[in-house]
Amino acid sequence: MERNETKFSSGLEALFRPTVIGIDESLNATLQSQKVLAEKLQSLHAELERFRALEQDAIDIGPYIRKLIESRNNLLAVNSIINTVQSRSLKMRKNVHKHTQRLQSEHAKLQKKREKIEKLSFTSTGTLAEIVKRDAADTEDTVTLTTDTSEYTNESGQK
Repeated sequence: MERNETKFSSGLEALFRPTVIGIDESLNATLQSQKVLAEKLQSLHAELERFRALEQDAIDIGPYIRKLIESRNNLLAVNSIINTVQSRSLKMRKNVHKHTQRLQSEHAKLQKKREKIEKLSFTSTGTLAEIVKRDAADTEDTVTLTTDTSEYTNESGQK
């Protein structure tokens, strides 16, 4: 069952990793272009203000300036949304990695226990009860073994 969970989590991570990386790269590129656009809009705004101050007789550029300010505000809103999506993407990536690590750790522990039990069943001497007691004392696990003719318990007396 743990092996299936490990395969599932590895598969899940393999499935989401390219998508998350692609989204992250796209978000970074979009964020960078948004920053460049914001800088250009600000310089254009400053230049328009300068022209406005120089030419008193010029056409009214107030509506154009308002449009620029509105565009800048929209740009800031988009940047905020991109930052939120990027942080969520990073959080999801960390959670998938954390879950995968935990499952792999559990799998490794179970694999070691299985190998130890197999080793004990092939190489140990003594009665089955002694082997079970030794293994339970080493792993601090509660062990129950029953056979057709007798029952074995761990050192605490539990079945």
